[in-house]
Amino acid sequence: RYIIYLMKTEQGTIAAANCQGLANSSIPRSQEDAGLTTPNRHDIATLLHSVEDLPGNRGWVEHSFYVGDAAYRIATALRQSGHQIDPEKSLVLGYLHDIGKIEPFVGRMGIHLLNGYRFLRGRHYPEDYCSVCLTHSFFDGDPHSNLCSVLDPKLDSFIIDYVSSHTYSPEEDLISLCDLLCTHHFVTIDHRIEDAVARHG
Repeated sequence: RYIIYLMKTEQGTIAAANCQGLANSSIPRSQEDAGLTTPNRHDIATLLHSVEDLPGNRGWVEHSFYVGDAAYRIATALRQSGHQIDPEKSLVLGYLHDIGKIEPFVGRMGIHLLNGYRFLRGRHYPEDYCSVCLTHSFFDGDPHSNLCSVLDPKLDSFIIDYVSSHTYSPEEDLISLCDLLCTHHFVTIDHRIEDAVARHG
């Protein structure tokens, strides 16, 4: 039922990113196509493997691989059923969605979302890849739909404005779903919600 709903809504190196002061800054969303690099599964997998043994990273790296793999399988089935969705892009977005955790952080959820967006922009990736860092925690453009965390209207104003005005691609919608289907392995949505409540209260 959720997948049908998902498709009906279709319209349409490693460097630590220093994001101090980013929350209240204005980040241009438009980019010229020239000079941008489209990420691929090999490069992103190499990036994730290169950091997974650093303190605190193994959990989110494993989660990212599972999200990407789940997204690829579902997108492939949807594509075979005639839906306009890109399985390979879905996989890459799944690998990338939590990349903001590459820099350890403490505190608001919004920090890792901004870290990831800034990190991918710094690598000159196209906007439709960078955006997943900001959109994956929310559904239907609702910045208040996250299960466990509440955005701060002042500190997280950029995220709130971005998500509210953003048109989700089918691939981004799928990543939001798969983020709920995966912890360090594949789980049901009910189990994932129970896990989130147990961890965050």
